[in-house]
Formats: sequence, C-alpha cells, structure tokens
Amino acid sequence: MGTDSDIISRLKELSGMMTAREMFHQVEDERASSEFEIDRVVPGETVRNNVGEFFLVISSYPLTEEHGNTSLLNAQQVDGEAIAVIAGDDELSEFRLDRALFLDTETTGLAGGSGTYAFLVGIGRFEGGNFVVRQYFMRDYDEEEAMLVPLADTFQDAEGVVTYNGKGFDFPVLQARFVTNRVRVRLEDVAHLDLLPVARRLWRMRLGDCSLVNIERAVLGVTRYGDIPSYLIPQVYFDYIRTRDARKLEAVFYHNRQDILSLAGVVSHAARLATAPPDLVEAHPLDLLSLARLHFRQGRYPVAERFASEAYDSGLDADVARTALYLLALSLKRQRRWEDAHRIWCQLARHYRQDIESRVEIAKHLEHRERDLTNARDICAESIEIALTYEGSAITVEELQYRLARIERKLRMNGFDVSPS
Repeated sequence: MGTDSDIISRLKELSGMMTAREMFHQVEDERASSEFEIDRVVPGETVRNNVGEFFLVISSYPLTEEHGNTSLLNAQQVDGEAIAVIAGDDELSEFRLDRALFLDTETTGLAGGSGTYAFLVGIGRFEGGNFVVRQYFMRDYDEEEAMLVPLADTFQDAEGVVTYNGKGFDFPVLQARFVTNRVRVRLEDVAHLDLLPVARRLWRMRLGDCSLVNIERAVLGVTRYGDIPSYLIPQVYFDYIRTRDARKLEAVFYHNRQDILSLAGVVSHAARLATAPPDLVEAHPLDLLSLARLHFRQGRYPVAERFASEAYDSGLDADVARTALYLLALSLKRQRRWEDAHRIWCQLARHYRQDIESRVEIAKHLEHRERDLTNARDICAESIEIALTYEGSAITVEELQYRLARIERKLRMNGFDVSPS
C-alpha cells in the first residue's frame, strides 16, 4: 500500500485537482503571458500618487457634440431655476450644471452593500469649450485607495453632482469605500441632482421602465453600439482580474461614458420640457399630462392648466382623459376660477357615471357659491346611491351622508320640506 503522499498524487492525477500553490502559479503565468492588459486595449495612463497607482482614461467632447436630440451645449446652459422645477426642490435653484460633476460608477455587484467595490468611476464636467470625462479604474483591489484619493479631492471641490439613482446606489457604495479606506470626504455636503426621480415624474406614465438606457432610447433617441448590459459588467471585471485580458472591458468603459453623456442629455431635455411654454412643447400626450402634474404639485396652476388642456386635446384613452380633465378642473379651482372649474366637473359627471369626486365638487359649488341648495341636495343623494354600489371612491358614504344632512338642515331653516316624498 502506498504512502499518503502517493495516494494524494494519484487522486490529483485522476481528478485533475491542483493545489492552491499550483493554481496561484497558473494564474500568475496567465497574467504574465497576457497580451491584452488594460493599457494595451484602452487608451489611458497609469497615475501614481503617494499611496499607489491606478489607471485613468480621459475623453473630451466638444460642446457641439449631439447626444440624441440634444447637445452638450444645451446642457451647459440649463439654469438653476429649471433644475429646481424638474427636481421639485427649491434648494437646487442655485445649482450650476456648468460647475457640476456628472457621476456614474461600475461596480462588482448591483445590489450594493459593504462588499461592493466601485472598480470604475466616471466623472464628466464642463471644462472650457469641452465636456471632459475622466474614468478612474482600479486594475486590482490593491489600487482602490490610490484611485479614491484623487476622487475625494474632486468631490471636495465640486459645487454639485448629477447622477442617475445616485442617492440610492452610487453614493452609498462610494461612501462605504471611502470609509473602508479611511479616505475623508463628505459626500452628503455636495448638492445632489438625482435624475431617476426626475425621469419617473416625466416619463413613467408613458414608458413604465425608467432605466437610463430605456430613457435615452425612448426620449433622447440615442442608440448604443458596442454596449454591454449592466448585469454582465461585474463578471467582466472578475474575469479581467483573473486573466488580465481587458478586451471585454472596452465595452464597459464605453457603457460608462455613454451613461455620463446621457446624464447631460436627460437633464437638458427635461429642463426644456418643463420650462418651455406649454403650447410650444411637442411631446406625447402622456408626457404632457406628467408635466401638468409636475407644475400642479409645485403650485404653478396656470401652467398646469395649460398642460392638462394640451394633454386632453392631444387624444387620450378614456381613463387617462378623465385624469387630465380632473387635473384641469383642480388647476382652475386653485386659481379661484369657480365657474370654469364647475363646467369641467359637470363634464366629468356626465361622461363618468361612477365619478363621485366630481359630483361632490358640483355639490360644493351649488351649495356655497350659487346657493342652489335643492340641486346640491339632489347631487349628494345621487352620489350616495353610486357610492353604495361602487367601492373605488376615496370619499366614503359617511362623508356624503354628513354633507347631505348639512344641506338638508339649511333647507329646513329656509322653510323647505325635505321629508321623503
């Protein structure tokens, strides 16, 4: 019978097993013999600082560069007031896109968490007559701190940052990596424009899918060539770490640059839609309705009225048309244009049998402004009948009964007989 070492050797021959040392040497041999390291595949440079080195790629675009139906120049010229409108945040009224960073990261995982690395961080900014994108890349995990140090300096000098889902993903990932490497930076102190909520406000009603790739395709008219799906990117990086073959990383760098250019495109397009006169905006009817909602929520009722009217006139299916009319009536009501609003409420009640909300608004107008208590009572009674058979209303039967009782008290005080016939 053979020795233990003979048995282990025999088992290794049969199963193809390798020891950890043998695997390590094989990987090292693969790395040494690779002809496709990152500096031979992607034009860039190795940057050294006092904690190590990393790889940097710089791309420059003239402001006349078009990205779908907009240009970088258009993005540079968006002012803070437009930013505040699309973001629904008055605190961003001083936001300057021409001084902001456009940030996108590629990471080792899409779920985030403390174990997720941002192996590629792309930052675009306006510099002179160009839009310059710098892509910070760590060729291995031991280059992370060297990459993060200049990034921290960049954030410290930034007047604002533009991202797409950055508040939910990119910033938490970067903050975790800064903390882990003891690199001091306060990302929360930087004014932050996250475009994902903006896109959802403007285009979710029409598109549903508000991923950046879908928004740039459906809204900006951008088509990518040579791109890679986001979900494949982590594995491409892991493969590169193992083999040092960077050929598939070309698509990752391209993906990252396109994301950054699309940040500029989305903010430019959104600002144009939200600040142009409603009658000059050419957009899908559902986008017009989204714009009406945007302005209504921020108290610009005349603008909301015009967008709601444009949306309704542009042709919508019955349910969405009802929403447009309802928003139109509310906008008129907030402007104290009672008679105009009343006409819209009546139109809604005629066309939508189950619309209790419109009937309540009609009853309010008849009771408080026209002093027509008899018709107000009839409308309330009709609303109660509908509510008893329809459960979709936000107004309860009890609320309607309370309103009816109040109107009947007023009628009795005025000498009317309100007993059942």
